[in-house]
Amino acid sequence: MTDSAALWSDAAEAGARGDYLEAWTILDLLVDADPRWQSLAASMRGSHLRQIGDVRAARTSDARALELACDAESRAEALIGLAADDVADGRAAAAREHLALAVDEVDRAWRTRTRLAWVTAELSLLDGAALAAIQAGERALSACVGHSTRHVAKSLLIVEAARGGTPSGDLVGDGVLRAVDLIRAGGWASLQWPAALIADDLVRAQRATPDLVSEAAGIRAEGAAAVRVIGDGLPAGPREGWLDGPAARRLLASDG
Repeated sequence: MTDSAALWSDAAEAGARGDYLEAWTILDLLVDADPRWQSLAASMRGSHLRQIGDVRAARTSDARALELACDAESRAEALIGLAADDVADGRAAAAREHLALAVDEVDRAWRTRTRLAWVTAELSLLDGAALAAIQAGERALSACVGHSTRHVAKSLLIVEAARGGTPSGDLVGDGVLRAVDLIRAGGWASLQWPAALIADDLVRAQRATPDLVSEAAGIRAEGAAAVRVIGDGLPAGPREGWLDGPAARRLLASDG
């Protein structure tokens, strides 16, 4: 592993823990790296910013990533990031355009194929196409199994969220609980709060399995704790935006 790759990996792990300030400090060390790593660093920063709800700043970072991109992987990652920004803003047509361009650039890298499938699933959910979202989530699982437990956990959450949106009425929850176990073991605050929201949505919609219903209060409490951990690690401006966002307000209210 090169020095740049090691730094990028360290930043990814810090971001997964919800320690975004540490992640950004590490990414700053890649400012003088070759354009490929500068681009991948900008894509990662965009992902982090999107996670805390600052889609406008994320789009700026993802656009910079595309400007710097110099190979198939970095171009695909930048385009996937821009598509995710589009989904976050409800711009389905623009997201489809960016994903179509990304597909042409995706190589054999498992991480890129996983992220492409994630955003494809999110776009399908935006379109109200739950079955297509399930299929995309399952493609993500297939791509990342054996490579990254964290990516498996997120893929499971996406599949379960999509399953909860189908008209079948089937109860959902085993995948959420599997994901939560992985998230707890990894200490990934960045996934704890989405897991809590998905569990809560399934319970409210009466689509949760009995096992998930029995665990839901604890999962919500962990989600609220993750919101606080993330907020504590952010600078003042981003912290205020994060804590005032809908996910944070919902989980903190339920924890109160």
